[in-house]
Amino acid sequence: MKTLNTILTTVAFSMLALGCGYAKDRTAGSGDDIRSLLVLNFLGQTVSPSSTAVVGMYCGSTASLTGAAGGYSTLRTLCRSACGTTTAHVCTAHELLMTVQFASLPAAAHWYSSYVATPLPADDCQNWTTSGGASNGPIIAATTGIPSAGTCANSRPFACCDFMTITQ
Repeated sequence: MKTLNTILTTVAFSMLALGCGYAKDRTAGSGDDIRSLLVLNFLGQTVSPSSTAVVGMYCGSTASLTGAAGGYSTLRTLCRSACGTTTAHVCTAHELLMTVQFASLPAAAHWYSSYVATPLPADDCQNWTTSGGASNGPIIAATTGIPSAGTCANSRPFACCDFMTITQ
């Protein structure tokens, strides 16, 4: 399992992508590792890394469905059942990338929620409501985690994720 520093680095850079800022701690004795990274939240307040992190990771799969799966609400219900928790949901690309780094993916290709612009647009089968042949949805390859797109008319399971606390 990767160290908490690796997880916190990923979380810090994810926060940057969401518009948060960061600054290096320049106090006496501070090093160049993640422990000296201070994250500034949306209000400009300093948030220091701690010994735990909450990340979304793969927890189970739905039955095989086409892109006309009934929308996000239906899929959340199916994921709650698949994972046995009330906070399970369809995985995002980020959550699957975290899973690839810290655990293993299922043995079959799965749908996940994201938008892929090229080479073949994949728009989550119009919020998982269509199986039209002209629409595509994002899929993640079995075991490797390589993303691609597939026609919404094909059946495959949905990857479900839940929030996990990782403690060092």
